[in-house]
Amino acid sequence: MAQPLEAPAREHWSSSAWPQLLPELAERIVGCLDRNDIAVTFRHVNKATAARFSCPQHATIRLSEPVPPHAFAAHWLAPGAMRGLNLERRKQLVRLVAATGVLPNVEVVLQAMGFMGAAAEALMGAAVAGQLSMCQWLWDHNRSLTDDVPYSRFTTTVLQAAASEGHQHVCEWLLATDHTLFPGGAVDAAVRGGHVALAE
Repeated sequence: MAQPLEAPAREHWSSSAWPQLLPELAERIVGCLDRNDIAVTFRHVNKATAARFSCPQHATIRLSEPVPPHAFAAHWLAPGAMRGLNLERRKQLVRLVAATGVLPNVEVVLQAMGFMGAAAEALMGAAVAGQLSMCQWLWDHNRSLTDDVPYSRFTTTVLQAAASEGHQHVCEWLLATDHTLFPGGAVDAAVRGGHVALAE
């Protein structure tokens, strides 16, 4: 009696992307990539990677995590990209992007926003995330603008937000940078946030 023919083994997705690598090694390399790198870059290598990484967990871009700058700029600088976002959503976008600490993306979002106070919102997002270098860049950037809301009206709120998240380095920098700040509200915010050591 003749043996039934076996279907040929299905080729691993990596053989078309990296034919010289073992499939296990290709999987480990992909395992080291950020989710957004997979979503906006790696999925587009070829049809095999697009098919392999087509599920929502690999196709969703998370704005609360670093996004590759080339993809971020391509999307948000496109005509009409902001059209569907109301003011509150635009503010949320600015804060999320600043919280990631990716300077090229912050520059893009500030360029694309189209509302006064965008840099101040970005400062809030960066401070809450503890992104000191981003806070410093935004502070300097805002000083060069003439049409944005001055930080002096906003820094008390930013200081309190940073304190409530326990970011002592940001609080110290804000207090050293803006000598008009009074730390009383920040102390209360630190205690409410469970950061008693910061309040001392």
